[in-house]
Amino acid sequence: VGMVGEKTRTGCFADFKGLETPLLFGNGDDDDEYMREVASSYGTASSADYIFARGTFRLRDRDSEASDEQAAQTPEQQQRLMDEFRDAMSVASKRGLKMLVSNPDLVRPDGKDSPMPGQLGATYSSMGGDVTYVGKPHNYIYDHALEVLRKEFGVTDPSRVCGIGDVMYTDILGARDAGMESVLIADGVHASELGIDQGLGSKPTHDSLRALLDQYDYKPTHIAKHFQWE
Repeated sequence: VGMVGEKTRTGCFADFKGLETPLLFGNGDDDDEYMREVASSYGTASSADYIFARGTFRLRDRDSEASDEQAAQTPEQQQRLMDEFRDAMSVASKRGLKMLVSNPDLVRPDGKDSPMPGQLGATYSSMGGDVTYVGKPHNYIYDHALEVLRKEFGVTDPSRVCGIGDVMYTDILGARDAGMESVLIADGVHASELGIDQGLGSKPTHDSLRALLDQYDYKPTHIAKHFQWE
């Protein structure tokens, strides 16, 4: 969020300059810490200056509590919350509020394809709302990362940088557009298309990989079956 907060304050996101009170579509108990650089309070769909979509697990406005018990925990709670999001977006779109989406992913690689903020952005756009995306594949995050690498490590050639991710239309597309190499992690979002289980490190067949990659006019530089922090 440091990059989001800095760019919002300095007007790099010109449409959001001077807007101080978001309606927050959040993740849970880390929302307040995450938003500290961006906002000190929240508004409702009827009072907020803009919408900040960083998660799909909790609706935070001036009338809601910060307790993580408010976050969606079950599929039924998640569906009810998505309905609340849609109701709030309907009100906000009529007011002409802009939405800032900090993670454009559509689904979470959790075996259930749980919704991600990219779905909220798509829904709001379909309502006529104005949506700005910050995360992959959009250039803001890559420009910021390359600037940090230049200042801290003297890396000036983006082709020396490798983007790693499990989504073709965000991770791999964004790395390609930024001039980076890329690694597609097979057992993530595209696992079902590849005929394997998510997160288990199974190796997809050559034919399933070809069928997936043939859907896109760009390709990853490398493919790995699994990625895990040690």
